[in-house]
Amino acid sequence: MEKKQTAVNFKLAMPKTAEWVTRQRKAFGDKWVTEQIKLGMGGEPGHFYAIEGGHVVGTPVSVLDEWQRFAVVTGCPFAGFMAAPPEAPHAH
Repeated sequence: MEKKQTAVNFKLAMPKTAEWVTRQRKAFGDKWVTEQIKLGMGGEPGHFYAIEGGHVVGTPVSVLDEWQRFAVVTGCPFAGFMAAPPEAPHAH
């Protein structure tokens, strides 16, 4: 018998991630953040990736960068990564 997957309430399961996404929306705008989340959730590397409390959402960069590798290896309780708009300070 096939087991049915149940949807996880993102704000309840990953509250720090939800708060971080809210801050990203204020900094970069809803349109940019929504697009980055869609790309990351759709399997595109380097747009959106978050780890919290044993949950992982999005897609990391193809080869984990130094911070993503650190978060995974140390079992960091929360880490969020999102591509910044090209015009943002410190954007690569």
